[in-house]
Amino acid sequence: MRTVKFNEISYPLVDHENIISLYFQATILKGDYTVDEIVEDALSAEEIKVYENDEQVAIYRGYDRLNAASMYDVSDGRVVSLELLNTDYEQRLNDLSNVVSDMQQVQNEHSEAIEELTPYVDSATAYFNESEKTFYNVPEGNISVFFDNYNGSYSVNRVSDRVTVSFDTLTQSTNITISVS
Repeated sequence: MRTVKFNEISYPLVDHENIISLYFQATILKGDYTVDEIVEDALSAEEIKVYENDEQVAIYRGYDRLNAASMYDVSDGRVVSLELLNTDYEQRLNDLSNVVSDMQQVQNEHSEAIEELTPYVDSATAYFNESEKTFYNVPEGNISVFFDNYNGSYSVNRVSDRVTVSFDTLTQSTNITISVS
C-alpha cells in the first residue's frame, strides 16, 4: 500500500502522487480527519514523505502553499484531493538544471550514432560549357547525384577521396548535389 506522510500522520493514497517541480498532487483516503486538518498537516510539513509498503520511496521539499483541496466520494470511501505549490524556487531551478543535464547526457550518448546516420552532402555549381565537376574529401559510401537543372546522362568516378561527376557539356548552369550514405 502506498501512503503519504506530511508530519506524523500517514494517509493512504488512492493512487500514485503526481509530481512536477511546481505541483504536488495526491488523492488520499480521508479517514477520520477533516479536510482542514489534512490541509493544515500538509502545509506545516517541511518534507512530504511517500512510502510503499512501509518503505520510504520519496521525499519532496518546498511544497508549502495550497493550490486546491477538494473532497469527494469514491468506491473506497471519501477522499481528499490535495494540490500543493512548490515555492522553493532554488530547488525548482536545481530540478530543472538536473533535467537539462540528463537530456544533454542522453544527447551526447546518441550524437555519435546520429552522426553516423546523417549522410554526407556537398553541392557545387556547374556552369555553361562545363562537362564535369569534382568534389574533394568525399567519405566512402554509396553516392547519389542530384541535378537541379539538367536531364542528360552522367557518370560518377571516384579516385581516393575525390569524386568526379561527368555529364554532357552544359548549355546552362546547374547545381549538382552529391549525397553519401
